[in-house]
Amino acid sequence: MGKIIAVVNQKGGVGKSTSVYCIGAGLAMEGKKVLLMDVDPQGDLTKMLGLRKPHELPQTLGNVMNDVIGGIPPNGHTEIRHHPEGFDFVPGNRSLTAVETGLVNVMSRETVLRQYVDSIGEIAGRLGRSENYVSVTLNRIRGKLHTHLTERGFEV
Repeated sequence: MGKIIAVVNQKGGVGKSTSVYCIGAGLAMEGKKVLLMDVDPQGDLTKMLGLRKPHELPQTLGNVMNDVIGGIPPNGHTEIRHHPEGFDFVPGNRSLTAVETGLVNVMSRETVLRQYVDSIGEIAGRLGRSENYVSVTLNRIRGKLHTHLTERGFEV
């Protein structure tokens, strides 16, 4: 897996999702392989990328993080979607709120998001399609997911 960039700010409405989208689109225009992750229960990046009802999606980041917590191996990463502008993305929705709350009782909780990102890298590597960049947006609440990003070596 390549360089991981997280865009975080405690205040809402400051352009976190827009920044992640612009970074991802710009890198994709330069021929880089890019994966955007919407780690925001409001799903703003997901909506921006054309999925207007993120809470109705069958597979999102929240679902796969629950699988990681439960020890269920990834099944082809069907949650990853391709955007016409040349990058991939993982949608987020309100199921992330439950994941964050549930992390309180999980052993090695600080590694859950990193385990998920690493699993993408393993599968992509086997398929010969490893991302150069992963760009992540986080909601304005500095909760467990933000802490886990910074503790696990993500560039914030």
